[in-house]
This record gives sequence, C-alpha cells and structure tokens, in this order.
Amino acid sequence: MNRIVFVEDFSPNFDYSKHLVVALDGLSHYNLLKRDIAHYCISDFMEFKSYLKYADEYNEIRTSFFESCDEYFKSMRINDDLAFAPFHIMPMQFACIFDSLFSQSLIILEVLRQLNPKDVILISSYKPSDKAINYINGDKIERGYYDYLNYEIINYFSKYFDYRFNTQIVNKNRIEKIKGWVKEKVKNKKVFNLYQQLNKVYKDRIDINNNSIDTSFDYLKGKKVLFSNQSWGLDKLIKFILNNNNTTFILENDYLFKYQGPRLKNTSKLKCKNYWKSNQVYTGSQENSKVFNNFIQNALGVPIEDLIQRRLSYINQTIVPSLFNKSYVIDNMLKTLKIEYIIGNMKYDGWRYILAYIGTYKKDYEFIYFTHGYDMFDVDRTFLELPCNKYYTMNNEFKDYLAKQFNNQNFYIKPKKVLVSSEIL
Repeated sequence: MNRIVFVEDFSPNFDYSKHLVVALDGLSHYNLLKRDIAHYCISDFMEFKSYLKYADEYNEIRTSFFESCDEYFKSMRINDDLAFAPFHIMPMQFACIFDSLFSQSLIILEVLRQLNPKDVILISSYKPSDKAINYINGDKIERGYYDYLNYEIINYFSKYFDYRFNTQIVNKNRIEKIKGWVKEKVKNKKVFNLYQQLNKVYKDRIDINNNSIDTSFDYLKGKKVLFSNQSWGLDKLIKFILNNNNTTFILENDYLFKYQGPRLKNTSKLKCKNYWKSNQVYTGSQENSKVFNNFIQNALGVPIEDLIQRRLSYINQTIVPSLFNKSYVIDNMLKTLKIEYIIGNMKYDGWRYILAYIGTYKKDYEFIYFTHGYDMFDVDRTFLELPCNKYYTMNNEFKDYLAKQFNNQNFYIKPKKVLVSSEIL
C-alpha cells in the first residue's frame, strides 16, 4: 500500500481498509480503536525523547529571534513613552505559531519518510478557504495549534516530495457550529457582560469579609486597582478589594466596569482608534531570521522558510497594528483612571497582554500575576507567558521552581517577588 491516510477528525463514511492509516491525535486514535480499524499512532514512528532532542537549542534560538524581531519596532513608542515590543507583549501566542509548525513538521515528516507513500489523504474538519489563515484563533488553539496546521504542513510536504494530495472534509457538528457562532456574537454584547459581571461579583458577596484574605494583601487597601480579568481564583480577592476600596475597576472582554465600594457605578466599552501609520513589511532582523530558518532546515532536512515567512507576514500585517492601537488605548486609560495596581491571572487576550506589559514596564504601576503553577508539557512557558512585578503561585514547590526559571532567563525583567497564593485560590 502506497497511500497514507492521516486522520485528524474521524469520518465514519471513509473506507480505511485499503490504506495505511495514521492517527494524528488522541481523539482520532480513540475513534479508530473503538471501531477496530488498524492504524498507526505517532509513537509508532517517533519516541518522545527523540521528539524533544531539539527543545533546548530551539528555545534559545526562538527566544533570540523574538528579541531581534522587537528590535525592528524599538523606535516606535506607546504615547512617545514606552517602547512598543509586540513579541514581548504576546510571546506565548507567537511562540505557539512557530513551535507548532516545527514540532508538527518533525512528526509528519518522519511518518512520510518511513512509509514513503505516493498518495496522501488528510481527513479533517478543516480546509483553508481563499481567505488568509488566522494563526491565532480557532477551535484547536487550546491544543497548541491553529485549525489548519496539519493541512498546511501535509500539503507543503506533498508538493515538495511530489506526492498526490487530497482531503476529505468531515462536516462539523451543526449544533457545535451554532453554539460557537452564538458565543462569538454574544460575548462582547453589553447586556451579556453586565449580566456576567453582576452574577460573578454580587454572588455570595456578603459572605466575604476581611478575615478571609491573608493580611499580606492589606497593602492593596485604599489603592486604585484594576483587575484585568476575573477568571478562576480571583473571586475572593476581587470582593476583598471591593469591600475595602472606594474605587475599583474590572475589565471583562471589551467592557470596563467601575465600582464604588461594592456597588457597580457604570460600564464603558474599550474602543480602538487607529494610531498605526507604518506601512513597512516586517520580516525580522535578517541575521536572526536566517539563523532561525537554518536551524529548522537542519533539524528537518527540508526547508520550510516559506511557511515561516507566512507567519511573520501574518503577525506584521494583522496582529501588530491591532496591538499598537490597543496599547495606546490601554496606556491612556491607565493614566486617566490613575491606576496603581493591575491584577490578573492566566486567562489572557490582546487587551490583557498589553496591560501586563505596560503594567510591568512602566514605573507608575505594579502588575500582579496569579497562576496555578506550571505546565508539565511546556517548561519554557514559565518565562514566555507574560511579564509581571509580582508572581503568585500555589505552593512552595512551584514557588522555588518559578523563581529559578525567572532567574535563568533574560527575555523579561525578573519579578520583584515570587510568592505563594494558596490562601485565595
């Protein structure tokens, strides 16, 4: 058999019996296994250790590459004050764009080399349209890659090695599609956000008293505090601040909620203006871009510079102008509100990444960050996630680990303190 069928999303209508079938993830493996369909898993072609053999060197080169990317923007200032550094504002998102390309290319290339097909078929719910690919958002982004990653890589290698390539599209669940569409339409509506705010903040508010929070947070009493989100773990601290401060602000989605004491005073929506005037095409510094490309080509044995440049073009043309505009809005908002402390946790988007960056690097503010610890699968995430002045985690084991990781990197300034926050989580 000289035909490989890569299964990203299982299709019950496809005849798998005459092909070499390869499951691309755990869910497709499960669906094939429970139907007794013979297939390979990624582990049949690549051991986990060999998959990680480039990790340390790759992380160093990628971080250096990001540093060089921001050198290009160093002359651009946010309100003529703080340097605009998009790769320091959203490093995790940008790392995901390049890391997923490299890691998934390693896997797919190894499968192709070992099975040496003439034909390749991809069964998936995702095939790009004529529109530009969105490398940031998508259904699969929580798995560490965007929706069309496998299609893009397999299509590219099929052309490079002269394979015949076809796709079979699996129709997504109609109910799930409708739910996704409704969620996107509703989440930035004022009524929805107001309901969410009242439900989260006023629920059990009376039960929260000063004794429920460790006294180490007393320095926040009477201060102008902005919560950059209110996801898991921050409820007690939010209610503590509301009960002890005259004015507090909470940002949820695109809406800013102003509280006087524990009572909601008013609501406003953050709106972008166009401050972006650059029409230059960004490709990163030539030397570091070449080093990054060469490393990946040497590791794979195949050049994928075109795929890398697509991502850089997307970042420059789509993400960077939006970040720059939002940075102006956030900087103006913080000055107008006279904010002193910004508090957030691991749920982040464009507004909140900017808040973390400005809050950390401008001496007028202090950015306090809460997290549950670190991810086993991604040690490098510790210092590529976002900057902060104080970093709270769950226990002493995480605290010691994170303090060491921050001290071993130069991508961000080191936090003033790494602390334990189990009292409020």
